[in-house]
Amino acid sequence: MTSKASAPGKIILFGEHFVVHGTKAILGAINKRVTIISEKNKSQNISIKSSLGENSIPISESIENVDSMFKPFFFIAKKIINENNFSNGIDMDIQSDIPIGAGLGSSSACCVAAAASISNLFSELEKNQILNIAIEAERTIFPNTSGADCTVSVFGGIIGYQKDSGYKIIETNHEFDFIVVNSKKPHSTSIVVDRVNKFKNENKEIFNGLCDDERKLIIQAVKALQKFDLETVGKCMSQNQIFLEQLGVSNDQLLEIIKIIEKETFGAKITGAGDGGCIIALTEKDNDLIWLDPTAENCAFGDFPSENQDRWTLVLDLYANNLSRDREPYRFLKSPVTTADQNLKRIETKIHVAGDLSVKVSQEITLTGAFNTRVRNRLKHNGDHVFLHKFMNLYDRAKLIQVNTSNLDDMAPEFKIWLKWNCTDYTFAIGRQFVLNLPFVELPYAELVTMNQRVNPTFLGNASTFEENIFLSLTPQFQIESLPNNLQIRNQIGNLEVSASKHRRSAFVKRVIQFNNSVIPANQFSKMTTILKAASRKETTRIFLNKNTGKQRK
Repeated sequence: MTSKASAPGKIILFGEHFVVHGTKAILGAINKRVTIISEKNKSQNISIKSSLGENSIPISESIENVDSMFKPFFFIAKKIINENNFSNGIDMDIQSDIPIGAGLGSSSACCVAAAASISNLFSELEKNQILNIAIEAERTIFPNTSGADCTVSVFGGIIGYQKDSGYKIIETNHEFDFIVVNSKKPHSTSIVVDRVNKFKNENKEIFNGLCDDERKLIIQAVKALQKFDLETVGKCMSQNQIFLEQLGVSNDQLLEIIKIIEKETFGAKITGAGDGGCIIALTEKDNDLIWLDPTAENCAFGDFPSENQDRWTLVLDLYANNLSRDREPYRFLKSPVTTADQNLKRIETKIHVAGDLSVKVSQEITLTGAFNTRVRNRLKHNGDHVFLHKFMNLYDRAKLIQVNTSNLDDMAPEFKIWLKWNCTDYTFAIGRQFVLNLPFVELPYAELVTMNQRVNPTFLGNASTFEENIFLSLTPQFQIESLPNNLQIRNQIGNLEVSASKHRRSAFVKRVIQFNNSVIPANQFSKMTTILKAASRKETTRIFLNKNTGKQRK
């Protein structure tokens, strides 16, 4: 049994440094996450695998003796193992898309995800219980942490946090769009904190006045956040930046970045300790404009048909004169072009291999952007049989058990399909080994794999991302011999990423194929086929299984 949990990073909107001295801080969760997959093992070790390295310690080892960046995770695993009287160890696989050391709460998100993932191996904990474990763990390396980062990572959204009174969720019906700029300037939180403390001790009256000003500013900012008053929120952010500059936690490099992005946003400021790290700026999605085609009946709200993208359009801005920023009421603009991230086909596949080598499969397919529109069109005008025919062509030996879809009339930005199917002979033997073919989705643009060159450009329709996450579990009769090779290819056209990990009788395989543009020039066609050929090779598409023998079990 494996347990998977994820937690978001954070930004600090208001109150950094001042929160240590009794004021409130305002934090928001961001759409970058840490994901941790945990599994019980039969050893006496707690083992960790991540992109930053691997480590393993005996359960008997005292946490005080652990000298590792993974110390909080060892603490969490050891604590939960002891509380549940478990006699063996835990394996953890850590995956993160939050930049390390940028002040975006990667360490706190790791602690929260680890606490949730490991605890779920034994019992489901309440969010407050997960929070308490995560804060305890974080204090093994950051003794003076306030707990604010862990709190927003657990509860998400926007929260107000005060050292003495805890947190309060700030209710709002809107999502806020922030630009996050990583200055890549190294900094030390402890050095910056010492600098602020020195300023406080040498300028007590000024510091107390800044704390009072920050309290008043945050009251105003909270009201603006609740009303979705972007102009006021942005002004409060800019004012907060001035306070931080007075504390001495800014520098010329950060100020230059802020100066540039403030011209096109509502407001900008340092987030976190300062002296480096990240800058945040409040903006509006798509420059205040929502692009719609009222004739495209199956486009979700905010989606835009590919045939109408990148076209010159006359935009009439009826509210331009009511805004404080300079803006022309009549503008010629190019209609937006969707990015690869916006046109996503993601398939989560859970597959179980039984003792007779038959497989049981459940899949959740998520479609956004162009994929969302196309599938809605097909299902709405042609019915389910078109989809089912395509499925049976792809899995000609499978028996389809169940098909469910999102409501076709609910024009949501995501469309989902849920499948369950069985197959008695999906695996095949090579010598004494058994082969499980991956992926469980068709290779995009597979017809182009055999081509070496083109005279004319290749039109793909849209930039796109194809992602598959495959969770494999086996009965005790089998063991995993080998997984697809880890692989990464990046070029001007797009990228291919394959990663795989195993835990005794289970495995996780992730494949991402991405094409950055809708049109591939003829002179770059070979770069596209490089990606497609690598994605179709046997070493990236097969899992090899061995049958356990009595000797192996011993």
